[in-house]
Amino acid sequence: MKLVVFGDSFPYGCIKEPYRIPREESMKINFATQLTKLDNNFTSVKNYGRPGAGNSTIFDKVLNCIDYYNKDVFYLVCWSAPSRQAYYDLMREKYVDLGIKKLPLYQQIDQDLEFAKFIGFCSSILKYHNIPFAQISSFSPLPVNNIFPTDYYENCNVIEAQYPLTNTLFDIIAGHFCTDYNVKDPELNHDKFDVKPSKLISGCLHPTEIGHEKIAEVLNPILKNYL
Repeated sequence: MKLVVFGDSFPYGCIKEPYRIPREESMKINFATQLTKLDNNFTSVKNYGRPGAGNSTIFDKVLNCIDYYNKDVFYLVCWSAPSRQAYYDLMREKYVDLGIKKLPLYQQIDQDLEFAKFIGFCSSILKYHNIPFAQISSFSPLPVNNIFPTDYYENCNVIEAQYPLTNTLFDIIAGHFCTDYNVKDPELNHDKFDVKPSKLISGCLHPTEIGHEKIAEVLNPILKNYL
């Protein structure tokens, strides 16, 4: 079974400090590659992670891959910060990421609503095409409210949705996964979190190689429940 992974710099395997590692090294150390080495059904991986990718770009990539990867596959969708903006370039027919931008008031979007919609749309489409999948956020907490309660996210195959503040990839390497602890401001990028580097967290607050191994180790038994 091929593991097809979507997301930002976390699934990509980006490390920028003390120096930016080359793509070839990122593709070797990232947790998606590490998952194929563990006891599961994943025999190969296709990694669509891209540093700086926003959720519009990630969702668009999922849609464009369904025609090519729909048999004997598993999709793992790793969402990014809902504050990352993007626009669709008609000439190039692709989304162009702008990073985290503070837009004028007349251009503001409801980031929580957009995040919840992307998760729901992605779930509906993959279920329609009978593609097994799971969803998780790289570092942003889930927006939970009366309209989008934790049950909504659980029905969308969001990993450990009952812990909406600490169910991210970052929480795994920070040691807070599925706890009541929360150090994240949903408006911040991960590099602004008040967390110190460690053997699992690089100086740029991305996972280290050991951090990616830890993520794979934690996700492996969980993903088996979605196969």
